[in-house]
Amino acid sequence: MQAAYVKLEEFQVVNEVQNPSGFLVRAAVNMARDQHRRANLAPTVTSEALLLSLRDGEPLQDEALHARQRLHQLKAAFARLSPRTRRIVLMHRIEKLKYREISEILGISPSAVEKHIAKATLFLMDRIGD
Repeated sequence: MQAAYVKLEEFQVVNEVQNPSGFLVRAAVNMARDQHRRANLAPTVTSEALLLSLRDGEPLQDEALHARQRLHQLKAAFARLSPRTRRIVLMHRIEKLKYREISEILGISPSAVEKHIAKATLFLMDRIGD
């Protein structure tokens, strides 16, 4: 209200005000709207934030090529696993089955499942690295 009164006083120096109380109400409403608009404005964007927002989320071409090559290596190595070991790895990694569940389905011991997973892991790591 005090800011509205200051506006009235400043305005009256140059202009004649017919309805001072109406002027005060209108000035207070306008000032409240302005304050509300300022509060709801988007935060100031820094140049760093702007650059990050413009960044393409896609991998670089060399990264995509490298990933395709590694996927090709993985597929080739995976194809060289025995069908049983390949099936056990898929059941564990894709279907998210536990060793015990796989052993019950295939009629083998959980230890045998563990050995198949270990054998496949070592074989794949040897073929594609990392």
